[in-house]
Amino acid sequence: MTGLDLPPENMQKLLAVNPKDWLAEIDAIGQFFETFGTRMPDELWQQNEALRSRMLATKR
Repeated sequence: MTGLDLPPENMQKLLAVNPKDWLAEIDAIGQFFETFGTRMPDELWQQNEALRSRMLATKR
């Protein structure tokens, strides 16, 4: 962040993560994955579910 002329509160807003928005995005990603059927690698499903778990933990 060196060289940026931004107040710390603006940086916090820019880097904030909204779990509710991300959970909706994760659902949309899952729907997209479903279009590939069995051709979708399990590893991608696992990553999507891991992201869901992290967002749910953040939401608490």
